[in-house]
Amino acid sequence: LFSVINTVLRDGVAGRLYAFIPDPGALSPSFLGLINLGGQSMVVVVFAALAQFLQSMLSVPASADPTARATARVMAFVAPGMTLIFFFSLNLSNAIGLYWITTSLFSVVQQLIVNHAELRNRSAATP
Repeated sequence: LFSVINTVLRDGVAGRLYAFIPDPGALSPSFLGLINLGGQSMVVVVFAALAQFLQSMLSVPASADPTARATARVMAFVAPGMTLIFFFSLNLSNAIGLYWITTSLFSVVQQLIVNHAELRNRSAATP
């Protein structure tokens, strides 16, 4: 998506696309001055893999049978491994890594809220 938007702005199509929106001229490929979204960084890849690992570990159901729990734990290691393979084999940009980090961290917060609500419901149901 970043590449598409950047190409549109570079070719001058944005000014003709919507007449009521002024042409910004250029996009800065920097995120908060820290990450070049068009480049590649090992730090972003590692953070994306760690965020996916954390998300996977939190989503392992506590009440599931042992076989399902073992499968979920194996998948918790496979998903970050696949992330590393995808980034290195496809030469993906930091923009995609930042997207994966953001969605994984959002899912972690969401899973913590769900787990907390489930724990409260369980404790309220038991006398």
